[in-house]
Amino acid sequence: NNPTKRRLLFSNARTLSLGADDVAQRIMELNNRAVSLYYKGDFTGASILFQEATSLRHARDAATDSFIQPSIDTNSPPVTCYTYQRMVFDEGMIVYTDAEPVDNSDHPLAIQAKLLFNTGQARRKLEDYVGASCYYDRAFSVFCSDDLMSIAPIRVLTVHKVIIPILHNIGQISYRKGNLQQAVAAYKLALEHCRTLDGETSLSVGNTLNCLGVLYYHLSIENSKQAIECFHRALTIQRKYLGEKSREEATTLNNLGRVHVQQEEFDQALHYYEMALKMRRENLGVDNIDYAATAFNAGQSLHQQGKY
Repeated sequence: NNPTKRRLLFSNARTLSLGADDVAQRIMELNNRAVSLYYKGDFTGASILFQEATSLRHARDAATDSFIQPSIDTNSPPVTCYTYQRMVFDEGMIVYTDAEPVDNSDHPLAIQAKLLFNTGQARRKLEDYVGASCYYDRAFSVFCSDDLMSIAPIRVLTVHKVIIPILHNIGQISYRKGNLQQAVAAYKLALEHCRTLDGETSLSVGNTLNCLGVLYYHLSIENSKQAIECFHRALTIQRKYLGEKSREEATTLNNLGRVHVQQEEFDQALHYYEMALKMRRENLGVDNIDYAATAFNAGQSLHQQGKY
């Protein structure tokens, strides 16, 4: 009795009478209409069209595209690092939020992966994290049938750049669930693709290094040195591409301060917090929650030093 499912079944039946070129054109039109709705904030409409495009992509092969029912994630995330952040403070973990357009020059595998990824993006905007995760996993499986955690050694799986946002979103949702080891695996694989497809010092590498630094920080104090190394390498790249005192640099500096607190190096922590605080004041204003978070962190460091 689901109207979206009925629409998909009807669309599939109608598609069987079309030629391959007509189907390809229809898929591209549906996806790009959905992208337009996505950027207008109509995530429900976008999700329906993305699903229809995905279903058409499989209908020509007489394959059944399993319909993933929208779900409401009523369970709070586990009490983990992400809960500590209260899911509102910026750690620089949410990087790839766009939907991907499709054009005639795209490889069929890239198209298939983009359609699934885009459906996941729309589901995520609707706060259907379970459905989003399913579609991200299916998008990843277009390029690799192996389980993410079993890929060793880490290697480039595809030349199609959509793999990078797919892996980033798999990693971020794993982090949200408190599955830090899977998140690390996703971001490590993303880093390998960023270096190969975008270049060793590309901004995508910098963004991914920051994400890995956050995960190393949350894993345990034993990973602090790895976290600090990731953050410093990320800062170098961010300054190269974004200039001095960017919003992203401020986020990484705040993250760096937290690692030094973890190591009880409060002078160092305060140094980075003060830099981040100045940048966030200039970029965001004093009423912004991220400015408040850094101010709170700086206050904690002063308290630990006995400076009241």
